[in-house]
Amino acid sequence: MKRPDLEAIRQRCYAATLGPWEDCPTFEAHGEIVPACIIVGDDDEEICEARLSGPNAWNDANMAFAAHARQDIPELLAYIAELEAERRDKP
Repeated sequence: MKRPDLEAIRQRCYAATLGPWEDCPTFEAHGEIVPACIIVGDDDEEICEARLSGPNAWNDANMAFAAHARQDIPELLAYIAELEAERRDKP
C-alpha cells in the first residue's frame, strides 16, 4: 500500500471549518421535509448539505461518518505522526 499524502490531507483538513460538526437528518425544501445530510458547526451554522440521491444514501451511519470526519482526520493524522516519530527514533 502506498503511503497517502498526509500533508495534502492535513492541509485540506485544517482549511475546513473547525469542528466539532454534527449531522442533521432532514432538510426543508419548499415547505416539505426531505431526507438529507446537513452538517453544522459548533455555532449551529450550516457547513454543507447533501440531499438524498438514492435509497438510504444518507442513513445514520453515512451521516455520522461525514459529520465526524472533521474530528477524526486530525486525530488520525496526529496518531500517524506519533507512530512515524516512534519508528524513526528506534535504533
